Amino acid sequence: MVNRPHIIFVYPPAVSASAENARCWFRMCLGSAFIISYLNQKGIAAGQFVSSEPLTINHCTAAILELNPRMVGFTIDNSNYFLGQLIASKIKEVSPHIPVIFGGLLPTLHARTILETNPFVDICVRNQGEETCLELIPLLDDANFQPGRSPLDKIRGITFRDGENIYNNPDRGVYANNQGVHDFLDKYPSPYLTGLADSHRLGIITARGCNQHCSFCVCPLIANHTIATHSPDRIVEELDYISRYLNPGENGIVDIFDDTFTLLPHRAKDICRKIIENKIKLSFACLTRCDKVDEELLQLMKEAGIVTIEFSLESAVPRILRKMGKVRPPDFAGDPHYEKEKEFIHRLEKYVKLAKTIGFKNVYTSIMLGMPTETPEDARQTMEFLHSLAPYIDLYGHNIFQARPGTPAFDFSPRHGVKVEQCRNRVHYNTVHSYDVEGIPLAPKSSNEIFAIFNDKANLKSLALELSQDNPQSLPHRGNSFKTVILCSETLSEELVLWLREYLVINGVFLHIYPSPDSIRQSYHLNQEKLSRYLAPTVYYHGYYQTMNADGIVTLLHYRTLAYGVQCGVPLHRVTTRTAVSPNPPRYHPLNAFAVDSEGSDTRKLHQLLSQLAQKRKNGEELEDIPIYPYLGSLCRWEDGIPNCRRLETVIVDTHGNVKTCWNGKPVGNVGMPLAQITRNLEKHHGNALAARNCSNCSQKDSCAKCLFTHPLPDSQYCQLLKKVNTTVPAQLLRSLDGFKDLDLDGEMIYHGDT
Repeated sequence: MVNRPHIIFVYPPAVSASAENARCWFRMCLGSAFIISYLNQKGIAAGQFVSSEPLTINHCTAAILELNPRMVGFTIDNSNYFLGQLIASKIKEVSPHIPVIFGGLLPTLHARTILETNPFVDICVRNQGEETCLELIPLLDDANFQPGRSPLDKIRGITFRDGENIYNNPDRGVYANNQGVHDFLDKYPSPYLTGLADSHRLGIITARGCNQHCSFCVCPLIANHTIATHSPDRIVEELDYISRYLNPGENGIVDIFDDTFTLLPHRAKDICRKIIENKIKLSFACLTRCDKVDEELLQLMKEAGIVTIEFSLESAVPRILRKMGKVRPPDFAGDPHYEKEKEFIHRLEKYVKLAKTIGFKNVYTSIMLGMPTETPEDARQTMEFLHSLAPYIDLYGHNIFQARPGTPAFDFSPRHGVKVEQCRNRVHYNTVHSYDVEGIPLAPKSSNEIFAIFNDKANLKSLALELSQDNPQSLPHRGNSFKTVILCSETLSEELVLWLREYLVINGVFLHIYPSPDSIRQSYHLNQEKLSRYLAPTVYYHGYYQTMNADGIVTLLHYRTLAYGVQCGVPLHRVTTRTAVSPNPPRYHPLNAFAVDSEGSDTRKLHQLLSQLAQKRKNGEELEDIPIYPYLGSLCRWEDGIPNCRRLETVIVDTHGNVKTCWNGKPVGNVGMPLAQITRNLEKHHGNALAARNCSNCSQKDSCAKCLFTHPLPDSQYCQLLKKVNTTVPAQLLRSLDGFKDLDLDGEMIYHGDT
């Protein structure tokens, strides 16, 4: 930006994503994009901090401050609160004069508590932020950026700190004050039409708010049970822009982020008709309700390009639907036989089947177990209903009720045996249900199962020390951070978490390998609590426990399998390299396995395979019949790239806090040691290895990975094998085959390792 920005918005990442490193990216979110567009229109310089480069907390803070903002605003929800705390506290530590503002869902619900527990946060903006920020930012600007000196008591919709005191100003009431203004949201400029949004992945909003009365949901609470809308013409103009200039492509989905797209069915029909009339060719995903659609609307939605549609069910028990307020308010005195709720269940079944019949690509539904008054029998009735829908749905969201302050369900939960426990941070709550909700078996196509498979497949690659495709020489923070930590221990220490805060990239991979099922049962939740208490820099934490099958192969199973069984995810096998490349291996699935060397014969066996492939290639033989091998964790030593032992993308920590960079390696440092020192240790080891092996005079010096840890072979034998044959090309060939391990012949994901 040419001018110094008044404010830079930050949206800390906190969700898993399919693309490599995408869970680490800082993106623009649609909420802040609207505020930024509005402020810029009014002459206030505002921007968004974005980065597709994995960053540590320190690197992220420095990058934000390089933009030279006068103040920094954070978009905070339940999942990214810890990361917001970490970054905001670091900004305040480096630049104490910069006002830090929190906005979003969590500050709307817990503004006072956030200020009481986070001295580095100056102001919380509650609810809709456009008008509040328009007043607030110039006022802070005039006060020389010091909140305590500005007359903030006049600004509605904020909670602020003034010395030792915290003040909670009245709500702004944006929705209530504009109920009589038709399509009043058009007042706010479009992030797309102003050129701010540069990707369709931001999605769109056609309306804000919700007029329903679900007792478990904060959306109607925040919106005061009202809906504010954009005009259909404005929506079509945005979509036309996305189609023309952002080119989502055939597989690009534009999410409609309304709480429910069809809450006003006649308006939804009007929008669909305009999309069709204007010949806008985009694909959409949206949430709907079975009591807010009819056959005509479904047909229009399909023709307008909506390919993914979700019908929220919550429960197939009429009494529970009433308690949820899903159809009628929870305290509704009439209709004692729940006829309206029974009709809702019937309509959901009807329209789910119709949606699939008329050709929606993805038809979803969702449930919520554990509501107050629900019994295990009620839960099983809901699951049976899902079983009956299995032929017509592509996935269902398996949700567990969590009581949220301010909602009706939060107040009546304790009266029905559901306990609500406040966490240490005072903004999150644990819900203890009246029965074992995790003991209810999953129905087919559960989100738990699908996401579990996805995560286990990704974690398998991390365990095999698979490297990113980045050019290591171009990585600006190489040697100052790592992307993955694998902890092989029962306990997790405060020292480790504080060390990770310095060096693990934000939302990096944290895999915890427990020695046994008993150890993970005893320690998993305690360790999770430590991660939140000490503010770990990642929410991507996965715990696995070890077992051994009859063939002596170590299997890693995720913690979730203790509740939902081994079908919920992928059993990960750790095998020896010799076993992996054997023509008749013991029983395991190669797509779900990673291999490491345990003795010299493992190393020689892999080298023998590479030599055979090299010879076949030299002879011009076909190589199409190469078997599918597991991910080979020792393959890097036979390539010509820079292996993990020198790139330092992954570190392995043992129960004593020793740090390794390879399953075969020796410790190169310990937890608490500056990463720069570990890097120097590796460089020293590298230099010693080059000298001892006389690498400068070796014929293979330009095609050798120069592995630092050749164990279980001594250096001399490793070098002898490399000199026999150039293994780089066959190793790269095996590496290229890894790209096919997640796909079947039709290009679809393979689940459970099925071939």
